[in-house]
Amino acid sequence: MTTLLLSLFGKALSLDTTDEACEWIIGVDGLLERGEKRGRVGLSEADALLRLEHGLGALHHGGGHEARDGLRGELGRFLDDLFEIGPETNIDSCCCGGSHDVASPGKPYHGRRQNAGTCRRFAATIADAPSTRPRVPRFRPKKGARQVSWSTLPPLMIDIRLIREKADEVRAQFVRLGATVDLDSVIAMDEDLRRRKTESETLRAEQNRLSKEIGKAPSPEARQEAIARGAALKAQMEALAAALEEADRALREKLLELPNLPHPDVPVGKDDSENKTIREEGKRRTFEYTPQPHWDLGTQLGIIDFDRGVKISGSRFYVLRGAGAKLQRALISYMLDLHTEKHGYTEVLPPVMVRRECLVGTGNLPKFGDNLYRDAEEDFWFIPTAEVPVTNLYRDEILDGSTLPVAHVAFTPCFRREQLAAGRDTRGIKRGHQFDKVEMVRFVRPEGSMAELKQLLGHAEDVLRGLELPYRVVEMCTGDLSFSAMAKFDLEVWSPGCAEWLEVSSCSNFGEFQARRANIRFRDAEGKPQFVHTLNGSGLALPRTLIAVLETYQRPDGKIDIPAVLRPYMGGAETIG
Repeated sequence: MTTLLLSLFGKALSLDTTDEACEWIIGVDGLLERGEKRGRVGLSEADALLRLEHGLGALHHGGGHEARDGLRGELGRFLDDLFEIGPETNIDSCCCGGSHDVASPGKPYHGRRQNAGTCRRFAATIADAPSTRPRVPRFRPKKGARQVSWSTLPPLMIDIRLIREKADEVRAQFVRLGATVDLDSVIAMDEDLRRRKTESETLRAEQNRLSKEIGKAPSPEARQEAIARGAALKAQMEALAAALEEADRALREKLLELPNLPHPDVPVGKDDSENKTIREEGKRRTFEYTPQPHWDLGTQLGIIDFDRGVKISGSRFYVLRGAGAKLQRALISYMLDLHTEKHGYTEVLPPVMVRRECLVGTGNLPKFGDNLYRDAEEDFWFIPTAEVPVTNLYRDEILDGSTLPVAHVAFTPCFRREQLAAGRDTRGIKRGHQFDKVEMVRFVRPEGSMAELKQLLGHAEDVLRGLELPYRVVEMCTGDLSFSAMAKFDLEVWSPGCAEWLEVSSCSNFGEFQARRANIRFRDAEGKPQFVHTLNGSGLALPRTLIAVLETYQRPDGKIDIPAVLRPYMGGAETIG
């Protein structure tokens, strides 16, 4: 069984497309059955599968980020489901351990056909390799070989099987969202793709039959005739393969545009006017005078410089100076310390520029590309939130289920090309193209994700409680959910100078929506890969938290009292001004 399995994998590596590789793997049942009858058993199944995963990991590293939806993704997922690989298979070591030298790092693998001897040698190499340090042969692509680039093939997101089997239920959920979705076109595209795949399999079977016929031809004339039919069939198959690839790509791109389905507990509503205020915490401060807005307080104290911010970068930019800059830094440090020391998060400091596939994974692309800044030449994208790089830390990985939940917190600047309405929030620092934020991200088991959402919300609330700022908890209705969220709660802090509630945190449960797009999974108790559920929430967003502090703690003489929890971060100072 092992020998046949490894030989099959060696052959799969030599094929030009994922579809071809999967067609080879689909035939594994019959091969295994025949192999068992012949007693062709070498290694234990677990050990063989471990080395098979090592080979997949090597191909993944050889292809760099371009191999994302290549054999490591599509073929790897298929093998996981087919063989139900147990928890003894460590995917992290499969991807990172050993000498991965299929190709130079960062250079894509070039698909090419190998002869049977090459495949057997490859299988034998894996079979002989020690399990802790696998030796993978170096495949050198032939000159002019066709390059396989998997980054252009979008990942699957909403499970197409759900749409096939429960189309009416999916339609009803989109109606709850108030989303206009042409589900019939998705179903039609899926049916067309499946029809083309069936046709491709039929042609391949015919090609195999012709190959045998050529070898058994009774005369040279009959042999030439069979060869001619085979050449014509090959041309037909190549044309169908191109059409099949395009149909697959079109369906995946269509699925990328579908929003997440709402959780059944989310209240139905048309827009933000029908959101539900769950509760209000803390007591709003009363003033014996008219409280000043932060733009007046900041200017008078010399801690917010609007004029120089505009001079440097244009409208909606500002400069924090002196105690203002230190106060913002104190807020960030307090939040990070609270989440790491009390709530158990691990702090990370990620890049603020990411590749396109990271934004596809979190649901920002392709739908919201107009709101993002990018370096078009290098195709780097500036993050709209730390959620993007932190979620993608585990893209294309299978986590150890015993480590869940995984919790990270990160502080980053954020960048958004907001279409700022004329006359709206034109004064102050409430809205801008660049802002700072502390973000919490959690990777959890599906069965407990809604309870995890409440815990995440509580962690964000703890920041406001520590700062002694009055706030309220608002549950989003279906009409005001984000594109990726299946449930969401906002925290809004009271700002007495502006006389309004300001959103400082959105805590969302994305279900498996992001995990499916980014291919983030874990192994359950039976060793079977499952998608994690991802959650994230601001903990908290600046500068609106800074606004609330300035306006809530202002004094009649124009000075600002520093909240007690921030004084250690401010060198013991009690006031600003």
